[in-house]
Amino acid sequence: MAGRSGGESGESTGDYNLRVSIATLVEAGATIDAKVSSDYNAPPQIYVMRPAAATTLEISFSQEVGEYYAALRLLKWDPEGYPDTLVSVDNTSKLSKATLTVDLEADNFYVLKLEQASYSFSDPVDFPVTITLK
Repeated sequence: MAGRSGGESGESTGDYNLRVSIATLVEAGATIDAKVSSDYNAPPQIYVMRPAAATTLEISFSQEVGEYYAALRLLKWDPEGYPDTLVSVDNTSKLSKATLTVDLEADNFYVLKLEQASYSFSDPVDFPVTITLK
């Protein structure tokens, strides 16, 4: 099923672009060694969590400070509407490492979204970002 951005309802006709991202299931204890692309059109990297019990999760984010940097978002999935943003770290241009602590509820889906916050309009560059979940 596909829907409108923001969970809006209604009908419309015309040309559409559909982009699909493959989500990776992760849990506490995981280390994600990601490569983020500076390409403006590159899809975000999506990681999904569904804790069986309520838990406090530490999310450590690290990258090299340089011309390219990433954005990190943690969303609580809402099947009835638009996801609830729990964490949004967009401007990480001078951030080399940060640790965030978030309380997660049992049996809810959480989406960790990692994407470029700086872009290259010439040749795209892949740059490393590491996420650790504890």
